[in-house]
Amino acid sequence: VLGGRRETFYSLSGLGDMMLNSRNKKFGIYFGEGLSVKEIFEKMQYEVEGYRNTKVMYDFIQKHNLECPILRQLYAILFEGLSLDSIHR
Repeated sequence: VLGGRRETFYSLSGLGDMMLNSRNKKFGIYFGEGLSVKEIFEKMQYEVEGYRNTKVMYDFIQKHNLECPILRQLYAILFEGLSLDSIHR
């Protein structure tokens, strides 16, 4: 939408950072174990980029009317209380 390049996204500074960032990974592990977002932040006591960025990206796709079903579901899980069991597979 804004002219980004695919090569940038798939580089270590794009997708690599998102997948390998230990804070994001630890957040995901805790969440997968059943901890709530509140419980995770109490346990970790530091910023998790992926959590905050999910909100930023959700606002962006809403503004530009983009179809991003995975991001929409992730947002609903993290910010609206959608249960993991209710995800459309």
